[in-house]
Amino acid sequence: MKLPRFGVEEWLNVHEKSAIYDIAGVSIKALTLEELFDLSGIDKDTFFNQLLRKKMDYGWIEGSPEFKAQVSSLYKNMPVDNILQTNGATGATMLALYALIEPEDHVISMYPTYQQLYDIPKSLGAEVDFWKVQEDQGWLPDLDQLRRLIRPNTKMICINNANNPTGALMDASYLKELVAIAKEVRFIVVLTILRLPSLTCMTKALPSIVCLKLIQSLASE
Repeated sequence: MKLPRFGVEEWLNVHEKSAIYDIAGVSIKALTLEELFDLSGIDKDTFFNQLLRKKMDYGWIEGSPEFKAQVSSLYKNMPVDNILQTNGATGATMLALYALIEPEDHVISMYPTYQQLYDIPKSLGAEVDFWKVQEDQGWLPDLDQLRRLIRPNTKMICINNANNPTGALMDASYLKELVAIAKEVRFIVVLTILRLPSLTCMTKALPSIVCLKLIQSLASE
């Protein structure tokens, strides 16, 4: 298996930390640990006293029960057993692709998007079609075009919301139509890298894909 060079990450490795103004990403400015404590209202001394008593073992491989319960609370009707902690959304997406994609599968990927979503399936022997964003549709891809791209062997569609690199958002009505298409042809929807914390089931205007009653959906958030 051969993977092409990950162009955007290589570029960021060179320029990201030295740039005065970073306009290369779609994420917000990172918080300091102190700012995070201020936002959370958690007492620092209590937190670090508890942390110092933690044993330095492997920990919970799939995420601690406390962590999974907190994540589950962000969604409606999301069982704790459906929550898996991974090494970031990129790690979650990689696990999903490696577990589900096989040679001769057909994958539809939103484009442009994070390179992982189309190059990993290609490396696994799948054929990938690009579902391209359209400027005249607010930098979102056309759902009618998606219908035309679907084949009998289409196994998965990969989307990115908010889109990387445009920042365009798929709202609830758009996602519901996408889910209706997925239910009709029974392919898997993999949603990756939700960078806005409000995009959970608690926000009706911008829900996560897993909140829309599509059994064959995965979200790496």
